[in-house]
Amino acid sequence: MKIARYTIFVTIVVLAIVLSSAHTEKPVWGFYGHKKINRMAVFALPQEMIGFYKKNIEYITEHAVDADKRRYATKYEAVRHYIDIDHWGKIPFLEVPRQFNDALMKYGQLQLIDLITLDTTNLSLNTVVNEEDRFDPSIAIMNGDQVWHSMKTVAFENFFKAHFKTQYYEDEWIVEGQVYDEIFETDKFASGNKVLRFVDQFSHQGILPYHLESM
Repeated sequence: MKIARYTIFVTIVVLAIVLSSAHTEKPVWGFYGHKKINRMAVFALPQEMIGFYKKNIEYITEHAVDADKRRYATKYEAVRHYIDIDHWGKIPFLEVPRQFNDALMKYGQLQLIDLITLDTTNLSLNTVVNEEDRFDPSIAIMNGDQVWHSMKTVAFENFFKAHFKTQYYEDEWIVEGQVYDEIFETDKFASGNKVLRFVDQFSHQGILPYHLESM
């Protein structure tokens, strides 16, 4: 069985190389490549399996592109099909969070928006770990080199999940200032003319396999 799997793998790799170099002027992968690979892979199966798959070879060939067809269904679908993880670091990518919310928060941008002047202030999130509470860290929201607000990390994570992440399929992720003040018992937005916006700067590099978590 190991030999069979190896044979299939080698077949797919060879086909990929051949197909990608078949057109010297404009290399094309496209639907044709996916269909061809599925079809040829059937003939690399061991004798015990080839009978069933050969009977269904047309179905296997035609449905090879189902995933690619789906990626055009909405503007949010394509990023579910890949991740350019090397954009975020190097193997073994220890710095890349394993949880989707953590990745969104780490690489995204929190902004303070003035609704009257439309001025935008970028805020940064800094983790603060003290010896006495190293197992219960805090997060400092920074405006430049000044602390704008601080809280326990778990409190901000819960806020992010409940009020920003729920807007994942919206064009903008906005939280009214009054909501923030009520949750964290502050008067940061007492003037009533400011909101918080979070800009997702992570998803455009792909979210596979993060999207397999509950969204």
